[in-house]
Amino acid sequence: LSERDELIVAMKDANGLRPLVSIYGSIKSRYATADLVEPTNSSDRMARHAAYKRFYQISAYEGPILEQIYQAIVNDWRSDYVELRGYASPLAASIEGSGLTDDVVHAVLSACRRNSSVFGPVFSRISHLLGVAPLQLYDLTAPLDDQTPAYTYSEAVAILLDSHRAFDARLGASATKIFDHRHAHAAFQERNRLGGYCWSAAPDLVPWIFFSYRGTYEDLSTKLAHETGHAIHHLAAADRGAIAHDIPAPLAEISSTFSQLIVSDYLLSRTSDPRTRERLLVTELMNLHQALIRQAYLALFEIEAHDLVRGGATLETICNAYLTLRREQFHDCVEVSDFFRWEWFNVRHFFEAPFYICAYPFGVLAAISIFEQCRQEGQVVKEAYLKLLESGASASAVELLDRAGFPVSQADFWDAAFQYVQRLATELEGIE
Repeated sequence: LSERDELIVAMKDANGLRPLVSIYGSIKSRYATADLVEPTNSSDRMARHAAYKRFYQISAYEGPILEQIYQAIVNDWRSDYVELRGYASPLAASIEGSGLTDDVVHAVLSACRRNSSVFGPVFSRISHLLGVAPLQLYDLTAPLDDQTPAYTYSEAVAILLDSHRAFDARLGASATKIFDHRHAHAAFQERNRLGGYCWSAAPDLVPWIFFSYRGTYEDLSTKLAHETGHAIHHLAAADRGAIAHDIPAPLAEISSTFSQLIVSDYLLSRTSDPRTRERLLVTELMNLHQALIRQAYLALFEIEAHDLVRGGATLETICNAYLTLRREQFHDCVEVSDFFRWEWFNVRHFFEAPFYICAYPFGVLAAISIFEQCRQEGQVVKEAYLKLLESGASASAVELLDRAGFPVSQADFWDAAFQYVQRLATELEGIE
């Protein structure tokens, strides 16, 4: 658009759209409180059911307001990017800046949808461990027994560094830098942000990683290893300069997920006790399901929701579409109660950053595919992966992966990732 038109759009956003997003945040924060959320992790099944039902009843109560906000955001997005700027679709407008294309995103989502049933064994095992049947969606946040592995922070750091050194000395050296420079903040504090964060201030500085470590395998994998993976990527791309050092989400999620896979593979290769292996496999498969299938189905819903809003669909129709996809992703292995139809109101990205979520299944699936190739083909693929890291953000994600020899336009590349998942699922099935 012309400079004047862009100014008009910016003023419209500042005085119209952003206040709506702020109202959404205010409504959501009213009921994202500990007394509502914490019981969803209870060991008492009835307490979990009641907690989820109560939480989403509040979402249903706020539904008419949230629907109006969402419809305004969706219609504004289409007006700005499809009608004014000429993008082919609402999705295309979002992913262009992150270096993805419509075709590649749809290939990723199709692969996730096509292979989602591979996770069936982990749900069967959780049902067995909890002693419940049929397994319900609200059971997936229940704590398992005390045989789930736990690690002190010192043990976790040692596992992280040893696993990366064993995989490749260069990755190990990069990971070691973070801790040699004391750039890891892991202490739990009341006001800490949820999850983790990697901050790379400049190419010539060692990045900082921040997270709250509480001793679980999830903390070791999804926080410590994940954020270290981001830091390794920044260190590898340091010579590319400041611009290429700012790595977009689709590329960033590759390195972070890859470090998680290194740790997981290392632990499994050194764990012989069947019960410990069982818990590691359950946790790893659930983490992968959350990162892959859950995120892919959220993206599938968002694409459908934008089309539904454009066609004048009612709130009931949109909620039904969400519930249908939520149930599909479990292939009858998990029952999804009707009140989960309101769950989508709590996905902030839908309101604050449309289609941003597409970056996650892309990065995670690419990382798994590359890691599985490393296992099968060895050093040649490792060198290609390191070359990818060193490239930083010097080109689009699609172009950089293609240059490194990872053909993201081919369905086989994405399907190969599920060979890794299938191997874990098959082993879990074999543990009595």
